[in-house]
Amino acid sequence: FWIDCSLFTSCKKDKVEETPEVPIVPTKTVSQKITAKWGVTTIADNDYYSNTSHTTSYNGVASDYLDFRSDGKLYAQIMPFGKDTIPYSLVNDSTLNIDSEIYKIKQLTDIKFVLYAKDIFSTITLEYYESIITLAK
Repeated sequence: FWIDCSLFTSCKKDKVEETPEVPIVPTKTVSQKITAKWGVTTIADNDYYSNTSHTTSYNGVASDYLDFRSDGKLYAQIMPFGKDTIPYSLVNDSTLNIDSEIYKIKQLTDIKFVLYAKDIFSTITLEYYESIITLAK
């Protein structure tokens, strides 16, 4: 009696290879992402009036930081202004209230954080003040 092995897909049991488990890293909330000590990279301001932008910019130094704490306090040290402790709160996942100033979160990664604020003083004469704060870890 003869059996042709080629009629079968396999003459012996295949070995199943196990896939290594990949650890699941929980996604951080916006609050968890911002709660950190961030170095100040740049602060760019534009005071727009008389149909003209009046811009200033500041490049952060190594000792400049904004330290967002989980207790709603922001510890800040920026060279030209010194140290300060300011209240802050997360309004929603894209808006931050820092000492009654509303900032939009333009970018937030594990290493970069960009905030934008714009105060419109007059819609008739188009006068406003805007600020972009770029932070990094």
